[in-house]
Amino acid sequence: SGVSELARDILDHPWAFLLIGMILVLGLVIWLLVLWLSSRGQFMFVDNLVHARSQVKAPWAEFRAQGDSLFLWQVVSSLIVFVVMGTLAVATILVFIPVLASDSPALAVLPLVVLAGAVGFVLIVTLIYVEFFLIQFVVPLMYRHRISTTEAWRRFLPLFREHPGGFVVFGLLSSDWLAVGLIAAAVSGAGALGMWQDRRELTSEQDVSSEIEPDAQDSEDEVEADAPPEPVSST
Repeated sequence: SGVSELARDILDHPWAFLLIGMILVLGLVIWLLVLWLSSRGQFMFVDNLVHARSQVKAPWAEFRAQGDSLFLWQVVSSLIVFVVMGTLAVATILVFIPVLASDSPALAVLPLVVLAGAVGFVLIVTLIYVEFFLIQFVVPLMYRHRISTTEAWRRFLPLFREHPGGFVVFGLLSSDWLAVGLIAAAVSGAGALGMWQDRRELTSEQDVSSEIEPDAQDSEDEVEADAPPEPVSST
């Protein structure tokens, strides 16, 4: 089975899997370090912008609580996003595997591709907007009122519900990442449709080849049967 083969590979190449594990752990540590420095640096940037100065030590210490709160909020939200995206990715793969293996017509599969693309588009755009609102509105609220990230979101969301269109348009005009999200969603949908089309063409070619080979063999047998017997030489 697949589990036994994986266990055999681990026993045969323990150092390779240990190296991969160390690289993953190192990557996680670097990501957490960069995220922590970025979270603390957000308040240094805002403080220097407000006071028209360039200090590091004073705002780094003054807004320590807010920076750590922002860091923890981003870690937890990243874990939630990872779980949700991973679950949706696995579900999408499990749904598409039988579809790609079948000979379903394009019109029958198109709604599934459109649905997958729409879900991906909504998720990507939502994540981009959350990050945009976090940096543009939540962080300044945390700086102004010396509050935690969760409390800042509680104060921002009522404002967003009062003027959702204005915030959405502002984000659309201010964030280049939204354009990236649109392109990523379009590429995802086109890629899924292309994979299905390639699989369907390959299956059709294999079916045609399997039909031609027996016909060719039958033709060769008929030619051999119709050919006159070779004369037997007398000694």
